[in-house]
Amino acid sequence: MKNLRRLHLLLGCFFAPMLLYYCASGAWQTLGWNITVRPSDGEPAHPALRQASEPHMRQTFPGGNPKRDASPGFRKLAVAMCAGIFLTTLLGLVLAIRSFRPRWAVAAIVAAGVAIPALLLWSALKS
Repeated sequence: MKNLRRLHLLLGCFFAPMLLYYCASGAWQTLGWNITVRPSDGEPAHPALRQASEPHMRQTFPGGNPKRDASPGFRKLAVAMCAGIFLTTLLGLVLAIRSFRPRWAVAAIVAAGVAIPALLLWSALKS
């Protein structure tokens, strides 16, 4: 249990900065802030967010050319981050199940975490 907590902590600390960036840039991309165009001048409404999306979307530094400057190393790190966050999440669930009582409450919260997003997506389907 102690080793699981330590691994969870270390993976979380290592991937935290990149995860925070991916969460933030994913949020503004979901909201369309990086692509929204002002009708008056045809320019992006948030050019800084458009540039800040480049590492997330094209694995290049802001202002870089994705065809020429994309970083395979950054792409591999992003995939490693996904694997690390996946593993850390599984470790977190194991820790929750082992340390929280009653266990059915953990199961109910996890089930709600699956059901609520699915219901929200399903409710938006056009018949």
